[in-house]
Amino acid sequence: MVDVNKLVYFQAITGLKDSDLCVEIVNACGWDLELAISSFTLKSISKLKNFSLISSLPKMEPSALKLVMVQGQWKGETLEFVPGSKVRTGSVVQGNNLPIKDSDISSKHLSIESESGKWVLRDLDSSNGTVLNGSNIPPSAPVDLTDSDEIKISKYTSVKVRIAGYEESQLRRNARRMATAAEATAVLVSESRGRRCRVAKECEEITEVERVNVEEIEVVGK
Repeated sequence: MVDVNKLVYFQAITGLKDSDLCVEIVNACGWDLELAISSFTLKSISKLKNFSLISSLPKMEPSALKLVMVQGQWKGETLEFVPGSKVRTGSVVQGNNLPIKDSDISSKHLSIESESGKWVLRDLDSSNGTVLNGSNIPPSAPVDLTDSDEIKISKYTSVKVRIAGYEESQLRRNARRMATAAEATAVLVSESRGRRCRVAKECEEITEVERVNVEEIEVVGK
């Protein structure tokens, strides 16, 4: 059996005009208005036009790259590269800005460059390959670097990756995501409260009309 009062209240809160659809939703929740409204509201978050969570997520911010030379010719040195830089490593000086004297390293061994706010490692089809965190990376394939990665170029040369501001950048992005989600939730709550106030006012007006009608009926009866 359809409870008209609950149906009207649900339509006012959700903004749905299709009565059949409203009956179906509320009936599925056993005519529990609180459950029906909360269920509908959660499903509607993704449809907010003014606060699209996906489109408002901030883009990744590039950070400076530090290469800590753990083993090899430059052991103990820390080399820093700003976003936009390109690192090329090989056994010869020509064509490389980070040459390393090592018989196991190819003349053009690997490259590291910033792309879309990330640092990307590529093995330049070297003879002995490049190892990242214990695993060989495929030749010429781009591999994203993260803070604390370890690159092993040969048996005698290894490098530790440090990405400046990595943790702070992650925290800032998470804070923005939380703020955006909170803002969207606030809009939903505000709209819900507004609808409830309108429904409450309408209910008061209906009650007043019914009271007047009852009084008029009593007067006629006398």
